[in-house]
Amino acid sequence: MKTTFKAPWGATLKWTSSLATLLLLGISLGIPAPEEIGYFWWPIRLAGPVLVIGTALYTVRGYQIHDGALHVQRLLWKTKIPLSSLSAVEFRPQTFGWAWRTFGNGGLFSFSGWYFQTGLGSFRALATKLTDAVILKFNDHKPIVVTPETPEAFAQAVREEAIKSKPQ
Repeated sequence: MKTTFKAPWGATLKWTSSLATLLLLGISLGIPAPEEIGYFWWPIRLAGPVLVIGTALYTVRGYQIHDGALHVQRLLWKTKIPLSSLSAVEFRPQTFGWAWRTFGNGGLFSFSGWYFQTGLGSFRALATKLTDAVILKFNDHKPIVVTPETPEAFAQAVREEAIKSKPQ
């Protein structure tokens, strides 16, 4: 069974990331410093590149399912989510329909952080597109929304791994 899934970027993420990167770098590096504060302009010059690099580190690159956990592949590390308390796995084509971001990143290299949606409540997103999401519901914490390349196969793999990881 497949246990590694890519996290393809949706059109919204591609456009948002491209435009935001150009805007942040353009403002930071392209605007000339006023002469009277020229030396103190360096924090503004650094702000754009720091924001772009900082958010790029949290890019969701893919998902791996093994050892009783979901491992979300970031740029330089993995975020481990144990599946032992998983209560349900659901595929929804339009999960982010009317979700509100309460804390996190809304489209600069990923949709990650905390969101709220009527019916689902507060949830954590680790996604790269706004459609074809898989909702992981747990007994001991808020739901997690991910967007793997093949949602149905991913959901089945998560269910099987969760069954293996449950205490006997």
